[in-house]
Amino acid sequence: MLQPALLFSRRCYTDASTAPDHQHQEPRKAGIGIFIIDPQQKMNYYIKAAMANSTSVIMAESAAMALAADICSALNLQSLVFLTDNQQ
Repeated sequence: MLQPALLFSRRCYTDASTAPDHQHQEPRKAGIGIFIIDPQQKMNYYIKAAMANSTSVIMAESAAMALAADICSALNLQSLVFLTDNQQ
C-alpha cells in the first residue's frame, strides 16, 4: 500500500485542535487546518481557520473536513483524496 506522501493525486489533509472532551462541557473554540496538495498544477494551499462553538473533538474534525470540501469545490478541484488523523 502506498503512503499518502507517495500518492501522485490531489490530496487534502485536515486537522482540528480543541480542548479534550469532558462530560457537561460548554462549547469551546477550535482551530482548523487544511492543507491541499495539487501535484498536477504544482500548487499547494494552506488554510487556517477557527470555529467558535465546538461541542466535541469529532465535531471540530468534521467541521474541518466540511470546510475543506467547500474550499475544494470553490477552487474547482476534483478527484481529491481526503486524509485526516482523527481516530474516532
